[in-house]
Amino acid sequence: MMYSNQQFIKASNLIEKKNYSEAITILEKLFKKDKNNKDYLTRIIFCYFELKKYQESIIFMKYLQDLDPTNIQNYFNLGYCYQIKGDYVSAKKSYLKIIEIDKKNVQAYLTLGSMLKNINKFDEALEIYKVAISEKIYSNKIYTNISSVYIELKEYLRALDFANKALSLDANDYLALNNLGVIYINQKKFEEAIKYLNFALKIKNQDPLVYLNLGIFYKNQNNEAEAIKYFDKCISLDNNYSDAHLYKALIHLSNNNFIEGWKGYENRWLKQKKNVSSNLPLWSPNKNFKHILIWGEQGLGEQILFSSIIKDLEKNFKKITLIVNIKLKKILQEAFNNIEVLSFDDDWSSNKADCQIPLGSLGYFYRNSKNDFPLSKKILEINFKQQYFPKKKLRCGLSWKSVNSVESDSKSINLNELKNILKLNEYIDFYDIQYTDENKNLKLLKEEGLEINKIPGLDPFNNLYHLSEVICSMDFIVTISNTTAHLSASLGVPTFVLLSKNIGKLWYWSNNINDKNLWYPNAKIFRQKTQGVWEHPTNDLEKFIFKYLINL
Repeated sequence: MMYSNQQFIKASNLIEKKNYSEAITILEKLFKKDKNNKDYLTRIIFCYFELKKYQESIIFMKYLQDLDPTNIQNYFNLGYCYQIKGDYVSAKKSYLKIIEIDKKNVQAYLTLGSMLKNINKFDEALEIYKVAISEKIYSNKIYTNISSVYIELKEYLRALDFANKALSLDANDYLALNNLGVIYINQKKFEEAIKYLNFALKIKNQDPLVYLNLGIFYKNQNNEAEAIKYFDKCISLDNNYSDAHLYKALIHLSNNNFIEGWKGYENRWLKQKKNVSSNLPLWSPNKNFKHILIWGEQGLGEQILFSSIIKDLEKNFKKITLIVNIKLKKILQEAFNNIEVLSFDDDWSSNKADCQIPLGSLGYFYRNSKNDFPLSKKILEINFKQQYFPKKKLRCGLSWKSVNSVESDSKSINLNELKNILKLNEYIDFYDIQYTDENKNLKLLKEEGLEINKIPGLDPFNNLYHLSEVICSMDFIVTISNTTAHLSASLGVPTFVLLSKNIGKLWYWSNNINDKNLWYPNAKIFRQKTQGVWEHPTNDLEKFIFKYLINL
């Protein structure tokens, strides 16, 4: 017994000196002799935890669970370790066990709800919080977390309601104030947004989340210097805030600061899901690889944009395999006939590549200055079969709406705001190449004598190859920032892009030199002067069309 006590004291001293491995060796020997000793167990668990050996921690936590089945802290620790390992099912069971033991344990509801929100199980998170409320737990933190879930679901009125409920319980709940700021940013109520974000900052001036959202606020106001200041402050408080790194990178990229921008752009992987799970090593120019696997990422537009770099790689590899969205497969295969193009739906598991890289990471190596961009107006060289359209007037393909994006509403334009363009129908036949169903609005316009012609058999959403054939049969395209803009500009068709001023301003449309976009030299930009007001860009576009196209 005395020997055991001496060894236990020795192990405890080693722990104080952070010599965890030696302490574990002693404690595990002691535990083998006395498996009912909770002191040994708790210290073994602590040591493995400090060494970040979470699986080993879990093994001994289960021993402790058997000895002390109502030990709430042990279940919290178990849940945390399971979360770290990505075993969310087991983590959930651990937190639910706490609630079973203590139905009023606020922290268990908060921890479980936050985990579920972070893995995008929003409905399950809300259910957990509803259970807490049904147990008559009146916690501002519960209401704040519910508000955060509704923000993720873009249900801003509900989010607003629960943030205010939180503040009714604690007027100094800075996270609830922060949520109000985020809600008002998304509702474009900017005076309210900055007011509440500043309130949050006064209460808690060392939380990186508040600085992140202040950065987003100023970014949306097009005050890039102020935005970078707040993103930098966020990063100084917590360097792991990937959103701050990414937003800062997007500002640099939009200003043609490519070297600085590409570095931070890699933080997108902490915000978006990778399309390909592969153990292949990442490619870099100093390694002698022969066959590269390049996988598309983000939206269809970005896959088109970054595919413009593919030709830069051809001389470096015996074989290139590109994996993209199935809608782009046929187009890119014809454009790049020297490489293998597959879709994510294909079986590419047997592919014999010896390295990999995400498509968007190619810019880091190949687009570091304006001189790195090719001068060609036609990125995708494809000989399409010409579609037949009567050639009495100029032909214009028209696309005016974006969907499935946080900023879609800001990028889209109402057809009524294009009437000044449509009134040029004496000289131009307009054709509908919009990939959403707009028949109701087209019918209303036709009643006013402003017709946008439907193209029989065209399915712009599902059949991008046919859409490409149609685009190449047009004299020019008028579009907002969407897939159609990328497709048209990459095919070398004159493309006039109507852009929002701040919100919805995607960085690559700002990469212009002498009024020419570096990615798409055949695209001409018409940008709002005031956020949400399309009068200026549509008037400029009308004048441009009349001067340079109609009066040829």
